Amino acid sequence: MTTPYVETVVELTKTLVKDSILRIGEVSEIRGRKVFIRVDKDKNSSDLLLDGEIVKNVSVGSYIEIRKGFLALIGKADGEELTEDTLFLRKENNEYQQVDRNRRFLTMSLVGYIGIDGRFRGGIKELPLIGNEAFILTEAKIHRIHNLTSKGDHINIAKTDVEEVDVDLPVDGLFNSHIAVFGNTGSGKSNTVAALYQALFETCGENEGFVNNCQFLVFDFNGEYTKPECITTNKRTYSLRTLDDAGDKLPTTFDELFDVETFSVLVEAT
Repeated sequence: MTTPYVETVVELTKTLVKDSILRIGEVSEIRGRKVFIRVDKDKNSSDLLLDGEIVKNVSVGSYIEIRKGFLALIGKADGEELTEDTLFLRKENNEYQQVDRNRRFLTMSLVGYIGIDGRFRGGIKELPLIGNEAFILTEAKIHRIHNLTSKGDHINIAKTDVEEVDVDLPVDGLFNSHIAVFGNTGSGKSNTVAALYQALFETCGENEGFVNNCQFLVFDFNGEYTKPECITTNKRTYSLRTLDDAGDKLPTTFDELFDVETFSVLVEAT
C-alpha cells in the first residue's frame, strides 16, 4: 500500500526524468529580442525517446520553452550555428587528454508566454535570463499555444510545420465571418476551401439545428466542386446558362437576389 508521500515522490521522479529528456540546453546570450541557446552535447541527435514514443528533437522552426520562474517563455528557433574548434590537449593528473570543443547554438525569437493560469498569450512580457533552461515543447503545450477553439464544435485540417501536431479550428469563429484564401496559381486555394467545408459538414452534418437552419450557396465558376463526392454528397448542383433558358434556376426569390449587398457582390464578380 502506497502512502501519499510515496506517490508524491514517484510523480516528482517522473517529472524530473521527463524534464531531463526534454531539456535541450540553456540560455547563453541575449541580443535585443534574440535569444541564443547553447545546446547540450547529448542533445544533438535527430530524435528522442519519451515514455516509449519518438519525439522530434529541436530544429529550425521548432517551438522552444524557456522556464523563468513561474513563466514559460515560448519561442521559435530561427537558425542554428555549429562551431567546430580544433581539438586541444588539457593536462590532468600529469596526463594530457583531448578535449572536444564543438558546440551547437540555436537562435530563437520569442512569440509569447504561458502564465501561471496555464493560458498562452502572444507577445513579449519578459526576456529570459542567462542560464535559464530550455526545453522541447510537449504535444499538450503545442495544443495550448494553438488553442483557437472555445467550447463547441471544431474542425481539423491543419498541422504545425515541424512537429506535425493537429491544430483545431473553431466552427463558430471561422464560418460566421468573412474568409479570404490567398495564394499563387496551383498553391491549393480550391483544395483548402473544399477541405474546410468538407470538414464542416462531416463535423456538423448530424446536428439537427445545423441541418435545419444553415444553407450554403457556392458559386463555382470553374466547375471544381461539381463532382458528387466533393465537399459533401448531400448537395444539389445547378448548371446555369446565360445563352438561353435551358439551364437550371437558382432557388431564390427576386428580393433575396437583388438585395443591395448581395447584388453588389455579384456584379463585381469577373
